[in-house]
Amino acid sequence: MICLLNPSTREYKKISIPTSIRNKAYKGFTGYGVCYDWKIDDYKLVLIVAELYDDDDDEDVSSDSSEAFVHRLGSNSWNSIGHIPYNQCHNDAPLRPLNGIMHWIGISKVIVSFDIVEERIKEIQIPSCCLDDESYSFDDMEVHVLGKDLHLLVNATFRKNNIDLWVMKD
Repeated sequence: MICLLNPSTREYKKISIPTSIRNKAYKGFTGYGVCYDWKIDDYKLVLIVAELYDDDDDEDVSSDSSEAFVHRLGSNSWNSIGHIPYNQCHNDAPLRPLNGIMHWIGISKVIVSFDIVEERIKEIQIPSCCLDDESYSFDDMEVHVLGKDLHLLVNATFRKNNIDLWVMKD
């Protein structure tokens, strides 16, 4: 069960987890977020769920792919977007909404964006200097929204004693 709370109105809504998630061996939610869909005048809850596969040692290991689900709050219905070739770097981190698009850092060395209206995935390339510099780890990267801009925060404090902040204007 997922519970969404609007603190300004003190209203809350309980949402059942999709049956397909409950019946499979998933690692858990690796990403979640709520975003407004202007086209249908409704809010949508997005869940990105990491898949598991078994290795030879009888241990579950997460893969680099996930399954995406979208819940329309007004109609109380789930829609599976299907398998996507991206897993999230930071487990249980919120997806960051900006202009109807959810963003997160994918293990596949990209910023993943999910258009809430079209329900489509796109890639945004991480600055090449962050990819080329081996002192940067994807565990050190976070996506944030400040004002009307998307920010990539690269915290290399332990390696280089600095923090890089990249701002995407378009």
